[in-house]
Amino acid sequence: MGYFALDIGSSFIKYAVLDIENRQIRGKGKTAMPSPVSGRATRYEIRAEEIWNIVEMLTEQILRKEKVLDGILLCTQMQGFVILNENSEAVTSYISWQDNRCLECHDGKTWLQEMEDMGCDRLMEHSGVRLRAGLGMCNLYVTLREIQGGAEGRWFCTLGSYIIRKMTGNHICHITNGAATGLADIVERQWNHPLIEKIGAGGLRFPELALEMECCGYYESEGNRIPVYPDIGDHQACVLGSMVRPEQDVNINIGTAGLLGIVTDAYRQGEGEVRPYFGNQYLNTVRGLCGGRDLKCIAGFIKDSVEAVTGQKVRPKEIWDVIGRIPEREGSDALEIEPEFYQGGRIAGITHGNFTLNSLLDAVYRQMGRQYHRALMSVLPTGNRVSRIVYSGGAATSNQGLMTRIAEETGCRWQRALMEDESLLGLYRMALLISGRCKTMEETSALAQNIEIVKEISGLT
Repeated sequence: MGYFALDIGSSFIKYAVLDIENRQIRGKGKTAMPSPVSGRATRYEIRAEEIWNIVEMLTEQILRKEKVLDGILLCTQMQGFVILNENSEAVTSYISWQDNRCLECHDGKTWLQEMEDMGCDRLMEHSGVRLRAGLGMCNLYVTLREIQGGAEGRWFCTLGSYIIRKMTGNHICHITNGAATGLADIVERQWNHPLIEKIGAGGLRFPELALEMECCGYYESEGNRIPVYPDIGDHQACVLGSMVRPEQDVNINIGTAGLLGIVTDAYRQGEGEVRPYFGNQYLNTVRGLCGGRDLKCIAGFIKDSVEAVTGQKVRPKEIWDVIGRIPEREGSDALEIEPEFYQGGRIAGITHGNFTLNSLLDAVYRQMGRQYHRALMSVLPTGNRVSRIVYSGGAATSNQGLMTRIAEETGCRWQRALMEDESLLGLYRMALLISGRCKTMEETSALAQNIEIVKEISGLT
């Protein structure tokens, strides 16, 4: 017995069985997300049916091994969407948060500029986000003008609610995922219908917003009838699994890009974004910070240079081991760096003696530390001081040099999250609540410590 957990991310679908009776996470594994559909550079779409086929395959495989499950828990990448017809067939692909179609031009302006001119931002006071590329509502505005038949009578799904609909037939998503589209009022915790009408989406049927973790319906297979629970946002799951203390710790999650989040008790719109959290709390967030994709640019340059000089192939791990070391502090001759290399960074101040690998890494990590410090100051409630960073995400936790430099710049002590794939530990805490083992989120913190990781469930692919 246990809960089957699925973390549907940008690169991988990760999974495990959460055994709360034996305090184990069993059979932790991952499989790659389907490749995006080829097309315009501004577009990032994945065929929704391909995602569902993988989820269904994994669920059936786990059922054959486990026989009985207590429930299915989901966390998913946020901001994207799928539009379905009345037969639950996908009219669009899954349009990801990495999609930038709203930056395409028509009639001399971008779609995003058109939305600004329409005054959409004036209806977003309590959305927690601002108009920007990649936001679900902005890409939805474009999509509804492209698909035959438009919005009328069709169903809007977050990625998680699409999976829930395929599993149960019901149309439900968690507030954490609904809010990430930009189309919800996170103070009132309901869909923002004036904004939905404004962008021409009033004819769509939106999922019911789940505010708690009540059962959404049942997945039925060969005599099994398994409860399915609401999809929670992957960022919230990650923060929950990082075991941060509200208004005392900051979670820095560095994967493909960087995210910073601190849990607060009241809605305060600052420079960053505000995301709904659990127990009527909020997650003050700064997104789009320097991350793994920027460091990958440096890694690629080093790898290419070594191979060109030596004629020998270098394993990526060897390069990342070098990049992860703590660089020695450089003096006044340190390089000047803008480390957003993925989108167009800058290296300046090069002299005859300062362009070394050590000086490069020292300057990059110092500037990234300052960027994360500024981000923290922009979302920290007035008068509060954070004393600890909890790091998560592979680009952070495998990089001692980066973690050390960010902590030095912020003046905080630091630690890694308790386990890799901390979102699964976040879902474990949810399972403790759903099962009745714990009554409050605070109670789950103690029981989620010292979880045993049992690596294999024989035969699962």
